[in-house]
This record gives sequence, structure tokens and C-alpha cells, in this order.
Amino acid sequence: MSCPITPPAAWIIGRLVAGLEVNGELDALGGPLRGIADHLAGLAVDTRQPALDAFLAARDDRDEVLRSILAVDLNGPMPEAEQEQEQPDEGTDWGPIRFGTLPSVEPFPLHVLPDPARDLAEAAAESIGCPVDFPAVACLAVASGIIGQSARLRIKAGYFASASVYAALVGGPSIGKSPALRAATSPLWAIAHELHQEWQRELEAWEADDPKERGPKPRLRRLASSDCTTEALGPILADNPRGMTVLPDEMTKWVLSMDQYKGGKGGDRPFYLSAWAGEPVQVDRQKHMDGPIVVPHPFLTVIGGMTPDMLSTLPEGKGRDDGFLARLLFAFPDPVPRRRYSERGIPEDVATDWANLIRSLWAREMRSVNGRDQAHVVGMTPEARKAWVALMNAHLAEHEADDFDDALEGCWGKLEAYAGRLALILHLTDLSSDPTRPAPADPPDLPEAVIDAAADLLVYFKSHARRTYAAMGGKAEQGGSDVRAIVRWVLRNDLARFSTRDIDRNIPRFHDNDAALADALDWLVRHNIIRPCSLPEGEQHRRGRKPGPAFDVNPAIHASPRFRHLRRC
Repeated sequence: MSCPITPPAAWIIGRLVAGLEVNGELDALGGPLRGIADHLAGLAVDTRQPALDAFLAARDDRDEVLRSILAVDLNGPMPEAEQEQEQPDEGTDWGPIRFGTLPSVEPFPLHVLPDPARDLAEAAAESIGCPVDFPAVACLAVASGIIGQSARLRIKAGYFASASVYAALVGGPSIGKSPALRAATSPLWAIAHELHQEWQRELEAWEADDPKERGPKPRLRRLASSDCTTEALGPILADNPRGMTVLPDEMTKWVLSMDQYKGGKGGDRPFYLSAWAGEPVQVDRQKHMDGPIVVPHPFLTVIGGMTPDMLSTLPEGKGRDDGFLARLLFAFPDPVPRRRYSERGIPEDVATDWANLIRSLWAREMRSVNGRDQAHVVGMTPEARKAWVALMNAHLAEHEADDFDDALEGCWGKLEAYAGRLALILHLTDLSSDPTRPAPADPPDLPEAVIDAAADLLVYFKSHARRTYAAMGGKAEQGGSDVRAIVRWVLRNDLARFSTRDIDRNIPRFHDNDAALADALDWLVRHNIIRPCSLPEGEQHRRGRKPGPAFDVNPAIHASPRFRHLRRC
């Protein structure tokens, strides 16, 4: 029992056994190799080699398969299919859809972090065996949530940046996303536990008092939640003006749970959209409420992990751009090579320094103005102001460039806002990083060096946004809007074959635009998504207008996660 193993198939099997990420390329496999690949992907990394050995033991081409795996570069891009597969005859198998490699990404600029955060990120990455990006971005998000509404950065008259961050750590299963989050969030949960214990003591004392003489019932100060509905978040945010951090272990669960009780017609996504912008939110679905709960200045930070194959769950269900995806910062690094088990954990002094930094940020209370909690206002030095103007002009010039991809339009708009948010987080964490330098109640003006550091972070998150949008399929570097229009039409109509006349009848954008149609079809053919074919003889000789060139559709496109979101109605 045997079948030829191609270089792409050897690359996929080899990367799975080595614990390296496979970004949707499983669609390149068929037959028994696809079955063992799916099986390997669901196993723990240390059990994959024995599983492959057991599978190959029953094959007479065992040595050939192993030699083929050893011959490919597992750390390089997936090899191209053999030349004879590029234009297969109609009677042969299709072979893989050719996506090419994902865009390269920038390494995380560790130099922008204060020493306690940088040391924690490096120690966690070494201990876990994960990319340093995961604990580093998690540190930024934890600092964001702890800062909350305690401070805002004045951008210009009437414009302020909060510290709010929505971030997603993207990587394959068992790549270390969750352990990295636990390492960074440990001091946050410690503070939350102390707040809960304090509330319990106050509640017990309140319950012991004479009901006629005791005051209002104590309210729990909330800092974080791992599973919280918007109905619950409304009252929590109303009682905690500083804000909340939402920490779903899986971002997919967070997204898919939105409006689950309303058939997708509720207000959960709009709630998070408004909270990100700090705009007033109203919750009126809470049971037993006297009236709606209005939060005039909500603050939320959200961070969690997700796998590349689940990125397609993020866009709005009906294919409309509601701005939700653009509000997310992505960390989608290359996986690190798997090494032997490391006995080294996070040194105690490193964990303590990180916890002290977080507690220092927490110690800065909101300022009280006429009995109401308000944020401290952080300004910029004159030098920082000049650096900020230069950064914004460079960002806008990039946005307006002729070759800018319109699929990233919303993302780049929100990254402009994130520049100020990241600068504020870096400034306040730097002020809190030195235990011998007590953080002043009113933070000093932000210096030029912080703007430069924020600019480096912006470059980092831009590169990871490009990779994320490309991995989703039909976005960024995956063929453009003309290609997406054809693919969406093919998927929604379950087409196995079509002609250019069919396109002309059904996709108005190509009316009188033969050049655009030719370019889109050429891209689809080159990527093995469609191939030219001859129509049945009966259709060729029908009366009337000629049907035009015809194409068969690669059946694999219907299962590809890169185009899954385009299938939604």
C-alpha cells in the first residue's frame, strides 16, 4: 500500500511532527495522508512521532516517506508542487490550492518595555518555549487594564487617548499562548483576589450590623473577568469606573458567544465597539432592573488567544464591516523551534519585579472632582509633540500611498488611535518600573523617547495585521476585492463550473471591465483555485450568445478555512 508523497505533503507532515505551525495548508493533502495529518494535528506534539511511525509501519513506502520529509526545509515556505501538477488535465487530481507563504512579520521590539516587563517576557518565553511576542503583548494588555481610566493622554484640544487595548495572540494549538497569558496576568489576579477578600470582610461586618443603622451594602471592586456577558458587564462597569479587563482563554469563544441568546441580533458587538472607543454604553436587558444601566465612560481591555484557522470567526456574520476586526491588535509570530523540555521556570525575582510594577500602576487612584472619579490628564513635552506630529504624518502618508491595500483601511484607521494608547501605556509603565522612584499622583508630561517607542510598536502591529488579514483568506495579500467577489459568488452558489458569461450576468462590477475580470481569473488559475475547461458539447452549440471561456472550480476551496468567511450569507 503506497502513494507518491510530494514535497508539499512531506513538508506538512514534517512540520506537524516537529510541532511547527501549519496555516491552512492541510488542504494540500488528500487520501490516506490527509487522514494521518488530521490525526497528528489533534495530538500532543510529543505523541506525534510514535503515531506517524505506527501509520507508516503498514506501508511499503515507509522509507520513501521518511526520506522525503528529511529532504524538505521545515523552517522554510511550503515547497511548490511539481511542475506537471501546475496545469493538470481534466481527468487528473487537482492538487493543492497555492496560497504562497504568509507575509513576514517584525519581531517584538523588546527594547520598548521597561525592565520588569522585558525580563518577564523573556523568562516566560524561555520557560514555556513560546515566541516572546505572546508574553510581551500580554504584559502590554495587563498594564492597559490596570491603568484603566486612571489616566488619559491629551492628543490635542478635545482629543484624548485612553489605555484601552483589544489584543489577540494567534498561533497553533499547544504553542504556548495560554501559559504566556497566565505568566503576565498573575499579579492582576492576585489583586483581584485581595479585593474579593476585602469585600467579603466588609460584607460580613455589614451583615452583622443593625439593619436600621448600617449603610449601603458593600460593593465588590472588580478588576477582571474570564467569562462575562454584556448584561453583567454593564452593572460591573457602572460600579467600577476605573474599568475592567476581560480575559477569555479563547478569543473564539468570546466572539462566538456574542448575542448567543438573541440569535445574533443583540447588542453585544456594538457594546464592545462603543466600549473600545470610550463612548457611552447602555444595557437594558438585565432582569429585575428598575431601568437601563448607562455607563458614560466605559473602559475595557480584552486579551486572549486563538488559532489561525479560527480567524474567520471574527468578521461580522453577514459579511459587513462593522469595525470590530479593525479594533484588534494581533500578535501572529512565527513558531519557535521545539526544543527539549526546559526545567527552568520564571525566576522569583523576575516575577516579583513584574508584580511590583503592576501594583505601582494600581496604586495611582483616579482623581476626584466634585465627588466624581475622573482620569489624570497626561500631556506631551514640546519635543514629544513634534515627534507625534511626524509619526502621524508618516502614518497618514502610508495610508494614502497608491499601493496601500484597501482591505486594511479600517485597521490603519484604528492603528492611528492605538499609537496614542500604546504611548500612554509605555509612559506609565516606565514611571512605575523603578521602585525607588515613587510614581507621582499626577504623571509628568510624556517625553519624546516614548513616542519613538510607540512608533516601533506601531510598525510591529502593522506587520502582524498584514499577516493576520492574509491568513484569513480574501484579505490583504490574497488577491484583492475582484478575486474575493468571484470566490464569494462561487462559494455561495456551490458552483463546480462557470463561464465568463455567468460572471457577467451575476457580478455587476465586471460589466464593461474585461481587464479586471481577466486579471482576477488569471490570479485564480495561478493559485489552482480554478482551471480552464471545455463546456459540454450540448452547451457549446446552443443558440444565442456564446457562453465564453469556462472554468472548473477546485473542490478544495469549499473546505478551505482561508475562504470560509466569504461563504456566509
